[in-house]
Amino acid sequence: MNVALDRTLILLIEHKDMMFQLIDYMDQNQRKDIPTQVFINSMLAKLNGLTSKKEADRLREAFDLDNLIKTGIIFEANKSRGTIALQPAVLDIFRLFDKKRVRGLSSADLENIRVQLEGAYHSMFKFLSLEKHQENG
Repeated sequence: MNVALDRTLILLIEHKDMMFQLIDYMDQNQRKDIPTQVFINSMLAKLNGLTSKKEADRLREAFDLDNLIKTGIIFEANKSRGTIALQPAVLDIFRLFDKKRVRGLSSADLENIRVQLEGAYHSMFKFLSLEKHQENG
């Protein structure tokens, strides 16, 4: 089952500790990608820490590699190297949550992120309004 981009991003934000671990891994190893197994291990650790089976199932569907590729959160999956690369804009959003992770972003980078966040907000608002209208319609 595919989970929509907005719902996947919301779940990632709700469980941002996992994203922080991945960002820290990339920063510590000076990489722009991560081994697929590191991602999978991080996700499994997150799922094993949950007490609600319903929440674990939601995360499993949203954080499935195929879903993350289809939503564009993962923009490159290199099977021969066994690595994945997360969309830089997504990583930058998570860096904004923690000042120590913002470190190397210029004003132009921050403005670009602001514009992207504004666009994502408007897209999500339209989607949720349309979904609500369809439920009521």
